[in-house]
Amino acid sequence: MSLEQDILQQVASASDEAALEALRVATLGKKGSISEQMKTLGAMGPEERKTAGAALNVLKDKVTEAIAARKAVLQEAQLEQRLASEKIDVTLPSRAEPRGTVHERMAEADVAAPVGRVAQVAEEQRLGQPPPLDR
Repeated sequence: MSLEQDILQQVASASDEAALEALRVATLGKKGSISEQMKTLGAMGPEERKTAGAALNVLKDKVTEAIAARKAVLQEAQLEQRLASEKIDVTLPSRAEPRGTVHERMAEADVAAPVGRVAQVAEEQRLGQPPPLDR
């Protein structure tokens, strides 16, 4: 079996994206099988290098396209599986959105009220008056 057929068969049989990425590195990576063959081009004669280099570039392009196509198929299958397993009941009522806000003057009053009350209690203690009972 030729290198091209072997690699394309491995691409077709890759079961997930991790295996596909490992195959890509093993074939096209810095120390991959195609890259190793590219390194041998320097020892060849000019005519032989020309034909072998063109053949290796075609092989590299075929492998790259096959990997991209297989990756798209695997991603599509993964999306289909995810869509099949995740269901949303659109008949359920939506989450209630909070309605209205506190007016900014009322918010300032809420912040200022405890400060004013502290000052009032301090003044009463200074004067020796007991705090009112209605609190």
